[in-house]
Order: sequence, then C-alpha cells, then structure tokens
Amino acid sequence: MKVDVVMWAKNGAKYLPNVLSRIDEVIPKEELHRKILVDDHSKDRTASIARDFGWEVYENPEGGIPAGANEALRHVDCDYFISVEQDVLLAKDWWEKVPPLLQDDRTVVASGIRLPSIDSLRKLYEYVFDRYMKNPQKYVRSAFLGVTIDNTIYKTRYMRESGGFPNLRVSGGVDGALAKRIFESGLEWRVNPEAVSVHLRSSTWEEIRHWYFYGTCVPYLAGRKGLGRITLIALFSPIRGAEIAMKKRSFPIFYIYPEMRWAMLLGALRTCFQRSGKH
Repeated sequence: MKVDVVMWAKNGAKYLPNVLSRIDEVIPKEELHRKILVDDHSKDRTASIARDFGWEVYENPEGGIPAGANEALRHVDCDYFISVEQDVLLAKDWWEKVPPLLQDDRTVVASGIRLPSIDSLRKLYEYVFDRYMKNPQKYVRSAFLGVTIDNTIYKTRYMRESGGFPNLRVSGGVDGALAKRIFESGLEWRVNPEAVSVHLRSSTWEEIRHWYFYGTCVPYLAGRKGLGRITLIALFSPIRGAEIAMKKRSFPIFYIYPEMRWAMLLGALRTCFQRSGKH
C-alpha cells in the first residue's frame, strides 16, 4: 500500500520535530511516497523544520484547515493518503491497526483515537471512550466519536470524487462534516480504538484554549440549537466533572471538565455577539 502523508500546519514548531520523527518511524519507508505539508503563514520555523525532515512545503492559499486540507489533497499522487496534525504523535502500532480497515470496499476513511499527553486529561478522555467504544461503529455514527482527521487514512479517489474536504467557513468541525457526508452516502468511516495516538499538550490550559476555539465554531456549525445544547452541558458540568473525577480517581478532572465546557460556551457566546454586531 503506497501512501502519501499530508499535514496542514500553523506555528507548529514546538511539537513538529517529535511528530515528524514519529511519522518516519511508524510508516514503512518502502510504502511512503511523498510527504506534503501545507503551511498557514507560520511565523515560527514550521516550514524550515518540515523541509529538514524531507517534506515538500506549500502555502495555504486561503488560510484555515479546510483550505489547507484541500490544498494538501491537490498534491496527492497515491491511491491512499494519510493526514497527521502538527501536535499528534502517531501510535507506534498505528500502521498495523488502521490502514487494514480500508480493505473493506465500503470503508473510505479510517482512523485511530488520540488521548492527551497530560495524565488528568488522558483519564478524562479515557472515560468517554470506555463508556462509548464498547460498540465503536454505533457511536462513530451517532456521535462521531473517534472521528478525527489528525491520524487518518483515506481512499484518494473517494475524497476527490466527493468534492474533497468540506469547505466550511470555520476550521472546527471538518471531521464531523466529512463523516456525515460519508455515512449519508452509505459508506463507512472505521475507527480502531486500540490504535491510541498521543495529542501533545504542554498544559491543561492549552486544552482549554482548544475548547474555547471549538466554541467559536458552534454558531456556524449548529446555530441556536447547538448553543442551547452546550449551555445546558456547561450548567451541569460541575456535577458531571465530580462524577468523572470519582470514577477515574483523578481530582483535577473535578475542575478541568467544567473549565473546558465553560470555555466552549464562552467562545460560542463571543462569536454570537460578534456576528450580531455586524448586522
């Protein structure tokens, strides 16, 4: 199985050397064709680090993940390609556990899961997967659980014939929109929960900032219905956080989980106010 590997990146120098080294370690050299990075006008050494590791570097024509992903797809030559994000350390057994899922004719995309590098955050996400991944395909379809474009392999022909990555107005939600399109067409996105990559995090604050970013995308992706849902979740998050903290025996989850949920709500509310101010 010959593959191209793609990445869209912005100011990723902090983690990039470790991430690129792991890609070279995990994906067999004889199967790796091209390494393609689309840089979103980084102000650090992202582009030069990528070139040092033998990657071709192209400029993101518009900015944001949708444009970067589609620019990367434009350069793919192989029948299969892999996307890895700039802060994800591939599982060492990823090649053995994820690409074989595409042997099924109806499966057009496959991925593993990723858990944060910080212990308390890892336990929080483990709780989610412990609960829902007993029936992976059920929850992949119903909640897009495990669906991600950061440690993922695709059938190139499907991606091109279906129009590429969803061209959303925001960078968040590309994976969910792609999964929805796949399932509605009667095809499959398979997730192997045993292929566990690492989402590199230097602090819990870094994760909370990501949840704030996710919140800024909610008004565009889910409108008032989505805002109502995340408001309800935020209100009950202290109770939920306490429950998870006790079950996983990790006290930091008691306050981390509510902080994540309230950060998401804050991001959504700020976007709503900004949008209303423009009209």
